[in-house]
Amino acid sequence: IPDLVFYKDSDSNYLGCNKAFEQFVDKSEQEIIGKTDYDLFDETVAESFRRMDQEMLSLHRSHSNEEYVNYPDGTSVCLDTLKTPYYDANGKVIGLIGISRNITSRKQHEDEVKYLNYHDSLTGLYNRRGVMQEAGFYLGTRPETFLLGFADMNGLKDINDTQGHEAGDQAL
Repeated sequence: IPDLVFYKDSDSNYLGCNKAFEQFVDKSEQEIIGKTDYDLFDETVAESFRRMDQEMLSLHRSHSNEEYVNYPDGTSVCLDTLKTPYYDANGKVIGLIGISRNITSRKQHEDEVKYLNYHDSLTGLYNRRGVMQEAGFYLGTRPETFLLGFADMNGLKDINDTQGHEAGDQAL
């Protein structure tokens, strides 16, 4: 499967992984087994992964998060990672299983939708919703530095109705 799959013991030592995880780390499974995140990733990334492991293991519950990481070739991706504990026959947590899915294109699409919710697609300027959101922020934090101006183009509706929206866009 294209998702990264890995499993670790309760001390966060890798016990195994799939081919996608091997490619992510740029090492074979045999080189990964017995290593920790500190052996495979830079300190900041390793610390983040370790924190998530410890939280999940201490709570005995699955934990999910989204994180931006870099592949060895420098490609930056957003991964949605789910880590869940696994247990021995007596119900004692003996490790975790993790699955990471590349959600980069979905995140880019979400960002585009968010942008278009607050900006005019033609001009890139804030639309009414964007202006109202920014006005609320500035009025709540720095009312003494806030100036709001609105502009209206007379006859734009007539241009759109008689000559089409492309002509109205040009006029704008």
